[in-house]
Amino acid sequence: MNRKIVNTLLASSMVFSMATSQMTMIHAVNENGIAIQDVDLETVQASYEKAIAEVKVPKYAKDGSKIDQGVSEYLRAKLDTKDLSATKEESKKLLTVDVQLKDVNLTSDYINGKSPAGISYYNMMNFFTNVKQVKQLLDANPGYQVKDSKGNVVDASYVDELLGLLQQINDFDPTTNLQYDYDSVYNSDAFTSETTRGGTDVIATSKEGNVTLRFHIDSHGWWGYDLGAHDSITGLVMGYDADEAYDKQHNLTMDYGNFFVIKMKEDKNGTWYMLNDTDLQNPMIYVSKDGKEAFMIDVDFYGANVLNEKIKAVIGDKCESLKIFLTHNHPDHVNNLDIIGQDETLRNITTIVWPEKEPHTNLNGKDLISDIQWKGVQTVKDMEKFTVAGSEFQFLEISNEHTPGGGQLADLTHKVIYSGDSLGAQVHLGGTTIRSGAQQWLDGAKKAAKYIKENGIQYNIGGHTPYLNNADFASWLATAVDYGMKVAPKGYTLVIVENGKVVNGTKRYEEIMANGLSDRDELNICSVGFIKSEDNGSAERAARSIILPRYEKDGTKVDQYISDDLKSHLALVDIEKVQDETQKTFTVNVQLKDVNLTSDYINGKSEPGISYYNMLSYYIDVLQVKELVDKNEGYSIIDSKGNKVDAAYVNELVGLLKQINDFDPTTDLQYDWDSAYDTDAFKNETTRGATDVIATSKEGNVTLRFHIDSHGWWGYDLGAHDSITGLVMGYDADEAYDKQHNLTMDYGNFFVIKMKEDKNGTWYMLNDTDLQNPMIYVSKDGKEAFMIDVDFYGANVLNEKIKAVIGDKCESLKIFLTHNHPDHVNNLDIIGQDETLRNITTIVWPEKEPHTNLNGKDLISDIQWKGVQTVKDMEKFTVAGSEFQFLEISNEHTPGGGQLADLTHKVIYSGDSLGAQVHLGGTTIRSGAQQWLDGAKKAAKYIKENGIKYNIGAHTPYLNNADFASWLAAGVEYGINEADEGYTLIIVENGKVINGTDRYDEIMKNGLSDRDELNICSLGFIKEKTDPDTPDQPENPDEPTKPSDKPNQPENPTKPGDTKKPDSTNTNITTTTDKTKDNVKTGDDTEIFALVGMMVLAGGTICMIKRKKHN
Repeated sequence: MNRKIVNTLLASSMVFSMATSQMTMIHAVNENGIAIQDVDLETVQASYEKAIAEVKVPKYAKDGSKIDQGVSEYLRAKLDTKDLSATKEESKKLLTVDVQLKDVNLTSDYINGKSPAGISYYNMMNFFTNVKQVKQLLDANPGYQVKDSKGNVVDASYVDELLGLLQQINDFDPTTNLQYDYDSVYNSDAFTSETTRGGTDVIATSKEGNVTLRFHIDSHGWWGYDLGAHDSITGLVMGYDADEAYDKQHNLTMDYGNFFVIKMKEDKNGTWYMLNDTDLQNPMIYVSKDGKEAFMIDVDFYGANVLNEKIKAVIGDKCESLKIFLTHNHPDHVNNLDIIGQDETLRNITTIVWPEKEPHTNLNGKDLISDIQWKGVQTVKDMEKFTVAGSEFQFLEISNEHTPGGGQLADLTHKVIYSGDSLGAQVHLGGTTIRSGAQQWLDGAKKAAKYIKENGIQYNIGGHTPYLNNADFASWLATAVDYGMKVAPKGYTLVIVENGKVVNGTKRYEEIMANGLSDRDELNICSVGFIKSEDNGSAERAARSIILPRYEKDGTKVDQYISDDLKSHLALVDIEKVQDETQKTFTVNVQLKDVNLTSDYINGKSEPGISYYNMLSYYIDVLQVKELVDKNEGYSIIDSKGNKVDAAYVNELVGLLKQINDFDPTTDLQYDWDSAYDTDAFKNETTRGATDVIATSKEGNVTLRFHIDSHGWWGYDLGAHDSITGLVMGYDADEAYDKQHNLTMDYGNFFVIKMKEDKNGTWYMLNDTDLQNPMIYVSKDGKEAFMIDVDFYGANVLNEKIKAVIGDKCESLKIFLTHNHPDHVNNLDIIGQDETLRNITTIVWPEKEPHTNLNGKDLISDIQWKGVQTVKDMEKFTVAGSEFQFLEISNEHTPGGGQLADLTHKVIYSGDSLGAQVHLGGTTIRSGAQQWLDGAKKAAKYIKENGIKYNIGAHTPYLNNADFASWLAAGVEYGINEADEGYTLIIVENGKVINGTDRYDEIMKNGLSDRDELNICSLGFIKEKTDPDTPDQPENPDEPTKPSDKPNQPENPTKPGDTKKPDSTNTNITTTTDKTKDNVKTGDDTEIFALVGMMVLAGGTICMIKRKKHN
């Protein structure tokens, strides 16, 4: 026994010696105490830093090219960064390491609902760097072998082969031999006996075949779950810091998502693959035994940069026919059809298989089914069977549930059903949320459950559940929905079903909520977020059915519902209805014909968004009427004005309202010229004035007139910091306010409004949801187009709007910029990224205006435009059928910008050189007053001499009085000669300065309607105080005018969620435009250099604070 203790102590000393780098001679003895031999052990150490430096994270660009980048410090912070030590035994030429190298199983301790995303990915990266360190040790010790932590001895060639396999996995190499591990399936013997199995387990084999590795992919995604949980680590992996990776998460996941190509099974019928994406989606591909035929199910919307190459790698060179079936029409399942359609090889062999009753998917105005030249398109009916790529399939329509006509597809050969989203996802904290249509969800789940049982289906693979799930999941969902309908209280309830039984109200429910679930345990779960409304009236139902479009940076349309914060601004009232069974009519208190949606917006008093709220409230009213006609077949409707309409008319009206709601660029929107200040209709009808629009349905039987507030459809971010964009996009009032500028930049949109069509061509306004209005002219033959200013909002959608306006025939697009400020020019960067537009675009730039730079890029010189030409003061040119003349207004708002007159239509585009028509300060002049006066007089003289009838300012999107220039001159002159020192708000009404009058006080107190605003020009005038005893001090151009210096000016702008608004919404920031030219400064509400800087600084601070809280 004593000898055994001695041996133990010797062994302990051996372990201790491993922590050093010195050789230690140990006298090993047998149990009789007789020396055996001297063992020479040395501790040697590898370098983690060297290993991690060798790891290159692949970043695949839009052209599919691979950019190798190092592991960033932000990603490193998530990894195990320890150096690896080994015990070196020279006599045996052996290195002993604490790393397993054979029969490896990289499990994951990810806990759903508790763990951060990316655990399985971090495990793989840690193993990769450990193996690289083993290779370092072998390289430093030629001829040695390695003994791993399980006692397996391997040589250098084995380690090299293992590294090659890990490199393939790291690179998402589609030729990697990855096979789905069927021992991880819920009904296998191995699953029953081995507690580490379950979910997506993969067996990887090296090219040479000597190395295998099993690894787990978390059920929450390799890189997290952007779409469902907004916790993707894609940005972190791609080298972005934690804040930026979080804030830009969706776009980064769209740009850099990737796929593992996992072989599910190979048999006599062919081979069956899963494209497992790094988020949580899983297109499937079947390939026939002879390789000539392939079949794909869903196409994702992540991974567009690499998808086509993955598909080609899977289907091979022999493939002559690729059929693609889509479970339903949502973008995340369909949008990559656009990418596939851009590849001529794939497009020419592809036939789309589309559910017969499912509406087509549109991406940026393109119908992805009909507008791409596929080899063919075929529809499939409910319960229809077909055979393709060696397997038999059957379509199961789940109507009017997740979508109108989508559903599930059963692989009858392999007894698997692909449920798309019609059963939700297997996420125990709410795999789907049901807020309406519960009966349809119940019916769909029961239909699927019955089909599964009758056809012996063994496995379910959901659209966001990438593994062979329990086929009983459909019946579990039915149980959950039934509970929600019958038992759940009003409001939100998370219903959890475990192994077919509802656990709500039990200790098990509390345990799950407190502790989360492993991926293995998750396989027994189905859950539903069930919303039972407090008010099941028709208005609530209608509001819940409206989908608001959110367009992301890649142009994809993400559907979302009206939030509670937005709903609080709407008129949610159940319509009144009187039924006449004899006449088969309903009389309702809603007007349906000859509708004019006016607005009672009061400038300086009302909250922003009044006209938008009116439109949305009207949409809800009309949807309630539609519900009546849908439920009462054969009935007609008598509206509040006595007009009698049928169901077809109501449906057509709903279609028109949906187009408006979606900002569909094909919507027939025409500027209402009767709203112009000089028309008889304007004089006789007091509801007219400024931006009134006439909308007509596709079929032509329905027209609707509506008003767009002069303060913007969604408010005025740039000038008043009161945009409701965030509120519309589903953010709460505080976040919508705090992140207002960035949200407006991200999600601004445009109405395409036809101004006029005549013998010269057609003339359009792109009226953005803030308060800017690029213009586009298109020649009669469609070959030539001309654009004036390009905005800096709406970058996500602008190119598609432009293309929709100019059409396919356009060979030349010229773009004139009134001046160099970012809010007028920055979208040139976006236009320049579109090869089609860039190749036809010539920039027309004011000769004396400095170029605009964006992030170090000269937007005029550094983009490969078709051409760039300059225009001089008073120079005329003809383009797109109309004659134009440039009027330089030098050293005023900017050094060399100005105005552009459309001499054909007698309109002048004044840019910012006359300020904006905002009665509480359309521009602020702090210096350079003489230049402003000279510019206004020059414009007024030109307007009079050339018979100009209308002025359209860059932040005044309507046909304004051409006398506005002379009104501004009168205001500036008053400021120079009459204004007191300090700040003065000068108001000119119909050409007369009214400062010091009762009318001035009345306007300041009561505000003005959009109609009355047409008679107004105002400016904030700052006359600096002078002290003869004090030398002049240099002016700080970046210091904003204090709101308290102005009459009735609030200290803080109004939040989008506030119901009342202060007397003024005007915020004035002044900046130096060109310090080398007479210290000229901008001064209107669009002076964005300082304003945007302040917003970005504030936004960055807020993001940092919130990100820290998030962490």
